[in-house]
Amino acid sequence: MEALLFVPEFLAHQRAAGRAKATLRNYEKALVKLEVHLAGQGRAEQQVSASDLVGFVNANLDRYPPDHLNQLVGASRLYFRWLVAEGLRRDKTNPAERLRFVPVPEKPVEALTAPECGRLVRTAKVQASGRFGSFRSAVLALLLLDTGLRLGEALALQAGDLEVGGRTGRKDGERGSLVIRATKTHTVRSVPLSDALAPHLRRYLARRADYLRKRDLPDLGPLFISEQGNRLSVWVLSGLGTSSGRSRPTLAPGEDGRRRV
Repeated sequence: MEALLFVPEFLAHQRAAGRAKATLRNYEKALVKLEVHLAGQGRAEQQVSASDLVGFVNANLDRYPPDHLNQLVGASRLYFRWLVAEGLRRDKTNPAERLRFVPVPEKPVEALTAPECGRLVRTAKVQASGRFGSFRSAVLALLLLDTGLRLGEALALQAGDLEVGGRTGRKDGERGSLVIRATKTHTVRSVPLSDALAPHLRRYLARRADYLRKRDLPDLGPLFISEQGNRLSVWVLSGLGTSSGRSRPTLAPGEDGRRRV
C-alpha cells in the first residue's frame, strides 16, 4: 500500500519554488521513512492523524539524533501543509500542524588548545607566502585568532570597515581598527588591531586590490573575497582547520578573551 500518494507532485512543487537539490533529497528521504512507517501501521494518506505522526517521531527517537528527527518533522509538516493548500486532503485538516520539533541539546564548544593554535598560526604564515587564495585564507585565520571575531562577523566585513595605519590617513605607527557591523547582538562595535596583525592586513589590502585589477573584476565591497571577487564562503578555513589537528576547530581565546597571533 502506498501511504503517501502525492510525494512526486510535492517535490516538483518544491523544485519549482527553488529548493536546493540537497533539500529536495532530504525531503524525499524523510517522506519515504514516513511512508514506510504509515504502511506498517496500515494507514492510508487520507486517514493520517496527528497521533500517527507523533507515533512516527516517537518510533525513531532511539534511531536518529535530534537534528535528523527534525528533518523528518519538517518534511512531514511541509508535505501535509501543501496537501491542504492544494485541496488534496478531503477533510481539509493538517495532521502535522501541531507536530513539534525535537529539542536539540546544547553541546559545549570544544576550543583549540594553545599548541593547536600554534600549529594553525604556523600553517597560516606558510600559506601567506603563496597564491592569493592561500594568502587570503591565512590572513583570515590570523584575524580570527588575534581579534576573537566570530567567523560570520569576519566574513561579513566590508573593505571600508578596516582602518590600518598608513592606509587611511593614519600615521604609519598606528595599528588601526575594525568596525564590526554584522554582530550577533545587532550592535556596532570597534575592535583594535594588534601590532602583529596590522602588517598582514595592510599587505592583504594591497594584494586584494591588485588581484581585482589584474582580473578586471569589480570591487563589490567584501573584505575577504573569493577567486571570483564575491564574498567568501565559510568553508574556506577547512584546510587550515585540519592543520591544527581538528577536523572542525573552534579558535580558542586567550585569558583576556583575545586570540593571539
